[in-house]
Amino acid sequence: GGDLAALRRGENEATASQVRLYRESLAPVTLPDEPLAFACECGASGCADEIELTLAEYEAISAGGDRSPLRRPTP
Repeated sequence: GGDLAALRRGENEATASQVRLYRESLAPVTLPDEPLAFACECGASGCADEIELTLAEYEAISAGGDRSPLRRPTP
């Protein structure tokens, strides 16, 4: 068991942190903000869907508090 949505949220936060830190380490070089694959946070067992967002889009969703754009509709 466990809270699969929370697990996926943690994975997404780790991905965002790693990409952010990598980009910061390249300063003054700036990489384009290309889409990344984030895990679906629906919490359904066996869901392997991914949501493609730029880092800026992901961070805006995270800061806004409404994480529904990170969940695919379940059948």
